[in-house]
Amino acid sequence: MERYRASSKGKEDIHTKLMKRYKDIPSWWFYALLVVTLAVSLVLCIFLNDQIQMPWWGLLFAAALAFAFTLPISIITATTNQVKILKLLFTIKMH
Repeated sequence: MERYRASSKGKEDIHTKLMKRYKDIPSWWFYALLVVTLAVSLVLCIFLNDQIQMPWWGLLFAAALAFAFTLPISIITATTNQVKILKLLFTIKMH
């Protein structure tokens, strides 16, 4: 409890002090990684369709679903500290 009060007053813990030594990773790195992985996945879905057995639109649909559900699920998990709510959400969504 003492550390929580100290963190809300702006006092840094040892981990924050140690992490300040390193530079932040630029955002473009994550966007580039997203584009590359989606492109490679699409190429694999199109050209190796016999082995993967997933259409290209299925990959895009799965990526869109993941994008749409990330923020609400993150908010629920952060506020309630309940991970099992995901199973409930998907059970309700599928029926």
